[in-house]
Amino acid sequence: MTFLPAFIQWLHVGSVVLLIGGFFFLRVILLPSTSVLPDSQKPKLVEAAFRRFRVVVWIALVTTLMSGIYNFIAFLRSASTATQDPSIYILVLGIKLFI
Repeated sequence: MTFLPAFIQWLHVGSVVLLIGGFFFLRVILLPSTSVLPDSQKPKLVEAAFRRFRVVVWIALVTTLMSGIYNFIAFLRSASTATQDPSIYILVLGIKLFI
């Protein structure tokens, strides 16, 4: 059973990295690269890239949300059995959700 928390954590961090890296690629690499294309082909390329990336974004968002909920529940269970103070964890989680 020790494999599941590590896998969920890896899945959570990996999906966030995928989201950030994907948005970075689109904004810094792909969109400026369309300047070499004729004006008639720019919208086609951008639309095709966004259509494909939209699927990746939704999968990564759902994965991040579900693994985050699992991590939160797992933390609360471990904090209720131990002498840890969950207030710092809740504060950091609140800041992350606000951002």
